[in-house]
Amino acid sequence: MLSPIIDELQQLSEPGALPTPEQALALADEPDTAALASIAATVRDRGFHNIVTYSKKVFIPLTHLCRDVCHYCTFAQVPRKIKAPFMTVDEVLEIAREGAKLGCKEALFTLGEKPELRYKAARTALAEMGFETTLDYLAHVAEAVHTQTGLLPHLNPGTMTPEELQQLRPLSPSMGIMLESTSERLCEKGMPHYGSPDKAPGVRLQTLEHAGVARIPFTTGILIGIGETRRERDPMAFGNATDIASAEDRIVHVKELLPEICTLDCGTFNFGEGNYVAVNTVDTLRDMAKRMKSFGVKPEVEVFDFGNLWFAKTLLEEGLLDPPPLYQLCLGIPYGAEANTATMKGMVDNLPEGAI
Repeated sequence: MLSPIIDELQQLSEPGALPTPEQALALADEPDTAALASIAATVRDRGFHNIVTYSKKVFIPLTHLCRDVCHYCTFAQVPRKIKAPFMTVDEVLEIAREGAKLGCKEALFTLGEKPELRYKAARTALAEMGFETTLDYLAHVAEAVHTQTGLLPHLNPGTMTPEELQQLRPLSPSMGIMLESTSERLCEKGMPHYGSPDKAPGVRLQTLEHAGVARIPFTTGILIGIGETRRERDPMAFGNATDIASAEDRIVHVKELLPEICTLDCGTFNFGEGNYVAVNTVDTLRDMAKRMKSFGVKPEVEVFDFGNLWFAKTLLEEGLLDPPPLYQLCLGIPYGAEANTATMKGMVDNLPEGAI
């Protein structure tokens, strides 16, 4: 007999339909691995059929040195076990040219993170080549590969500041960083990321955030089987490492009190002069709206800017809000919509028909 969550997911019929965050998290407690594999294959095939996409790329390991000491890694080496701290430009170009001859379109640069911060050998090698940092050398080599072979560099140098991202941006149409894990526990003593400062989840997430702000195409992923629990594999899992409440926890008072109406803030907010951020992902908001509807409670949608209003109309179109929708237009809260007549008129003009 199938568990309720597996049975529930088997009912998904729309092509590309995915589990909700709550359904995905519930799978963490599913003991039947055969059933998990079966439902995963079903969801995959329903969305993608038998189509597999890939990029024709050649692998260029610019350096095997790394300042981190991940205890499962077989890529990183110490200086005494390699013939040279870095590949030379000529060595890189030789590989790139061979890849181009075989039809590759992309040069995948892999390297350890900031080895010059750990190894004198790396600092010396960079200085002898006329560079201060590994990223400086990476930029030089990536440009050489593109101009001399036509291959597109895809760079994976690890954690980066906004300035470092901008340094590499003109030389690479895409970059990437493996998130690896959202578990802070894996950074504790005796765990695989202990002694690896660049593997702190917050540091890696910050790089992804910087890339998003800069609108740089970025790839990422997680590692499975390095000591994490199933629940720790979910970047949106709610637990001791975060103060973000789940959709269910956020509206437990609504469920208990069952008011006639309640507030639903339609967005993520970073308002005021401080560092306070209120996080409302679109999936969380959809889940909250769905739960409110099941309680028989009508949401009064609070919108702080035009993007919030757009998403609120999306909720109405998806049937998660019942007509007539209730809106509260919140103006003059730094730094949402300004409190002036033009802004108010623009918001009112964008309200759906019948809105109150």
